[in-house]
Amino acid sequence: MVNPTVAIREPKLTPTQNAFCMAFVRLKNASAAYKESYNTKGTPTVANTESSKLMAKPHIKARIAALLQKTEARTILSAQQILEELTILASKKYEHRDRLKALELLGRYRKLFTDKVEGVLTGKDGAPLPQTLIQVITTSENKNRLNTLA
Repeated sequence: MVNPTVAIREPKLTPTQNAFCMAFVRLKNASAAYKESYNTKGTPTVANTESSKLMAKPHIKARIAALLQKTEARTILSAQQILEELTILASKKYEHRDRLKALELLGRYRKLFTDKVEGVLTGKDGAPLPQTLIQVITTSENKNRLNTLA
């Protein structure tokens, strides 16, 4: 019977395995990380096989997950942080073009600007619709818009 008070120790990483984990986080490629950390000039098949074996080990996976979590926490700004920075840029005395760009990005985020998209209305066979039908469609769309505003 297993003694529940005895903690199961995970194997420690060797310096090369740790280097592999760090290289993987930086390169996002297990084979390239293997070649770099193990300083090998072997064939791609060997690098693929060996890196796959390393990636299957639970303690390697855990170390990579921990490194990725630290990296994401440091580098990724939240949407709120970005909006705060843009608001500061837009309201302070920065260069005119910087303020305009910040205001433009804030406006896009708030969906203040809409791009007009023009296209050709086509039927089932791909042929253009008759002009009279297009007028009926656009007229009914405008009536619906007016009804929602009223």
